Amino acid sequence: MVFVVPISASHDGSEDLSDLLRSEDPYLPVEENGSHLCIPKEAIAVAWVESGLHPPEKTGAASSTEKRVLVTLHSGRQLRGAVRYSRHPDSSRLVDYLNASAEFFTLHQDRVAFVNRKHARSVTLLERLVEIKRSRKLKSKNRAADPSRGRKSAR
Repeated sequence: MVFVVPISASHDGSEDLSDLLRSEDPYLPVEENGSHLCIPKEAIAVAWVESGLHPPEKTGAASSTEKRVLVTLHSGRQLRGAVRYSRHPDSSRLVDYLNASAEFFTLHQDRVAFVNRKHARSVTLLERLVEIKRSRKLKSKNRAADPSRGRKSAR
């Protein structure tokens, strides 16, 4: 359990986990098994919060982008979910979002994961993989359906 204050310094309402992770403070106040600890943020690979407890992200733009991704951590653990962001069209790629994000980026699942960028080995865009697989299947079907393929021409 992470300790938060009832009034946030950066927005209306109480402080939440994302406030703590985005702050410049290097340690988080945590209670674990009845003990009070100070955990360095750099040691945290992923921090979780239930979706209903995480306030909606304020993007500041009318339109936003959602990309389904697979995050592979250095530990080998894999997380599937969606990243949501709003960026200028000239810098709206997934890599632009990841490069501009703070120490932790948000991964939306049935709960919200805050993933430490330093612990992520790779972030794979799943839509592109599905598109490539569909394209390969379509090409394979077209080859199978084309009777002229595979025949040698008589000379």
